[in-house]
Amino acid sequence: MTLAGGRRIVCAEGEFEWVVGRRGGGDFRVVVQDALRRGQLLIVLEPVYRLWEQNESWGDYYLRSRIDSDLLRQFIAEGLRRGWRPEAKGVPPFRLGAPSATIEFDCGIALLDALWSVLDAVRSDAAWRERLARNTGEFEPIPPEFPRAVDPALPDRLAAAGRWVIHVRPRDYHGDASLFLAIRSLTWNRDVMLMEFDE
Repeated sequence: MTLAGGRRIVCAEGEFEWVVGRRGGGDFRVVVQDALRRGQLLIVLEPVYRLWEQNESWGDYYLRSRIDSDLLRQFIAEGLRRGWRPEAKGVPPFRLGAPSATIEFDCGIALLDALWSVLDAVRSDAAWRERLARNTGEFEPIPPEFPRAVDPALPDRLAAAGRWVIHVRPRDYHGDASLFLAIRSLTWNRDVMLMEFDE
């Protein structure tokens, strides 16, 4: 039986079909099946957000997990290593991962979802990218109308933390400078989330 809406991935272990959904708010639920043998399912729980830097001087930073081909290949390899049998029929799914703990944050995961929506819209917007490139100050204010244009419900979801600004900050990984967008609440005076900023 095929996975409804499934996509294909080819790796050293074979050809697989996969789908991803959101489970209970805090986790992605990834389902993988051998595309030819249609045997045992692999079900993986992956946290939607990962705490990337904790208690840094400006706050705790969260990154949103990206379910891409590299991560899927890791899931498949780990599943096989741990006993997943993609050829076996009539057996229960093989599971990896556990439900993620509740994020200890002022407004919880709903606020992180709203912040990610704003950051994703900023990263994808040509005018914003040009604006950030021209910015000579430390922060770039987010006009109230911008979140509203992304989703009319966003301003209400962001209201608890007042005004927000964007900061492009470099990170150095073993000599590789990577740019990240950070979003900061001026009311709380701390950053909350980062997103890779591929120029």
